[in-house]
Amino acid sequence: MFDSYRLVRLQHDCRFHGTPPLHKVPYDVYMKRIALAVLVFAALVTGQAVDHEVALQKLTASLQTLRDSGPAPASHKEGITKGIMALAEQSHRPSMSTIETFTEGLTGTLAGKQLSASQASKLATEIDTVMHSAGMGTWKFKEALSGLETTLNSAGANAAAAKKVAMALELLGKEIRGSEGIPARRLE
Repeated sequence: MFDSYRLVRLQHDCRFHGTPPLHKVPYDVYMKRIALAVLVFAALVTGQAVDHEVALQKLTASLQTLRDSGPAPASHKEGITKGIMALAEQSHRPSMSTIETFTEGLTGTLAGKQLSASQASKLATEIDTVMHSAGMGTWKFKEALSGLETTLNSAGANAAAAKKVAMALELLGKEIRGSEGIPARRLE
């Protein structure tokens, strides 16, 4: 690719001028840098996707444990609270007290109900949708709240309790989304 004269000249330029001029750097060097940057970016994106899926599966498993007992013990509530917090975006985290209020209502409503695996998965998905609702359209946000309420009703919760839990999730979502008129901004 390079003849010996050009290679010697490139070494001379590097020694006396620090870095070679751009027109003298071999094409392969740039391609290696670009390929490395793409690989690093892909690893970061893949790692985030895997972490999110693991957090969603853990929340689903925590919700399924509620059907095994009467009133939810503190360990179940704590597991659900941690699962919900793990789903939150780093720049749009709600307060812990808001999550605990929602978790308290959810566990109280679901305690002792026969929650199927698909219902637990649906609940976790609706919670996840709300946790990522910053910048999302209002109709999709409202759809997630309605889906949560419908799933709670189908699991055997009474309508008033399901509505109360949906309202607690709406408060959680509003904390994430910011004011309806003003979109939430990322803190930097």
